[in-house]
Amino acid sequence: MRILLASLALLMVAALPLAARATSSPVAHGYIRKVGSGTITYGQPEQIADIRSVLTHICTGGKHLAGLGPAVADELIQVENYAIAEGSCGNPELHVILHRTNWHWSRLQMTCPVKADGTPNYNCLMADNCSIGGGVTADYGPDGLYHTLVAGCRIPKSIVNRIIAVRSSLPYMKAMDKRALAVDRDCARNSQSHFSCPNRKMTASERRGSANARYILMMTIATNAGDFKNALRFAKDVVSTEAPGMHSWDSQVPELQRINALLAERKITRSQAIAMFKHFEQTGH
Repeated sequence: MRILLASLALLMVAALPLAARATSSPVAHGYIRKVGSGTITYGQPEQIADIRSVLTHICTGGKHLAGLGPAVADELIQVENYAIAEGSCGNPELHVILHRTNWHWSRLQMTCPVKADGTPNYNCLMADNCSIGGGVTADYGPDGLYHTLVAGCRIPKSIVNRIIAVRSSLPYMKAMDKRALAVDRDCARNSQSHFSCPNRKMTASERRGSANARYILMMTIATNAGDFKNALRFAKDVVSTEAPGMHSWDSQVPELQRINALLAERKITRSQAIAMFKHFEQTGH
């Protein structure tokens, strides 16, 4: 009888859905979990492999240019049909939220489809909050990953909680989360207590800096897409919103003007233009 009961128990465990088993144990059968030296890998082996196979294409925009790729994810967490990855692909950083649809992993873009002419929808992208910024992102706080995934990306809370549980297991993340939660409490008491409080009134300098950051992001998106007319427009906006005395982006304008002239005269292709600008970014000439 004991043998029969033990056999039935094993069968019942085996019959549980994989996700259900993974929730109770992060190292359940079918899952991998590697945490060490500041890196995280978590998820189903097959899905982790599929995600890694598309990261370089996502990180480089499908371009095979000098200094780009292959993508390396120092942090890769997959839970059901969602995943986050952070790392690098050569020159640029890799900070991406992924979604699996029709068994294919791709960047999660909630509300910004490409326009009919193939150019990005910049107005939509400026308002899109489903993205991870550079550097290390805390789990909580006004700029934390939890808020981004739930409010910005509309990922179910049950999945977000599992992603956060994996991240928060690292000692340095625990310390960062503790500080972020303290900011949350301060913001609840006084919206002016911290620069990242949601309802904080920004100074004129901070508003200029925020606009400058948005224009830099849009310029990057435009150049990666080969949309150099809009890239030039955003580069001029970047220069106009730079802090007084700063000239970090001035050289981008004449280079983009040169590339636009070559494109207008059909002396180079769009792919060549993208390569030229990437080379300019990396070398300065």
